[in-house]
Amino acid sequence: MKQKIHSFSKGFIILLIAGLSQGFSTKPGGDFYRIFLNDKLVVEQFLTEPESVPPLSLNTANGNDQLFIHFSHCGVAGKGRTITLTDEKGKPVKVWKFADTKSTVMQLPVKEIATASGKMATGTIYYASKEKPSSQLLTKLELKKQVVAKL
Repeated sequence: MKQKIHSFSKGFIILLIAGLSQGFSTKPGGDFYRIFLNDKLVVEQFLTEPESVPPLSLNTANGNDQLFIHFSHCGVAGKGRTITLTDEKGKPVKVWKFADTKSTVMQLPVKEIATASGKMATGTIYYASKEKPSSQLLTKLELKKQVVAKL
């Protein structure tokens, strides 16, 4: 009986250690963002893991669609948040400013993006806040389908 209890205790401790070690990331904290087109997740990026800038196509989006950008600074919303749309040359085309709230969500109507972008085929979206004063590139936008050739 003692042998069974001892074996059970060893097994339980091993499982406990394994479970606890899986619960912690090797990269603690950090900023991350998610971009949704309506309720569909289209971009997700953790800034502790450098990756290429994810593209986002708005070719199939319509004027009633909404872009939701969730930017989290270690679990909290930033202060003095802005989203900037730039053209192909990096020149700011439109800046959206967001109130200081507890919510990490910023909403952009696709219609406003389309109006601001005019005839641009591509653009970029940047985020900035008091916590991240140097702009963070969020995504490269494909705004209009480019016609390669007409027959």
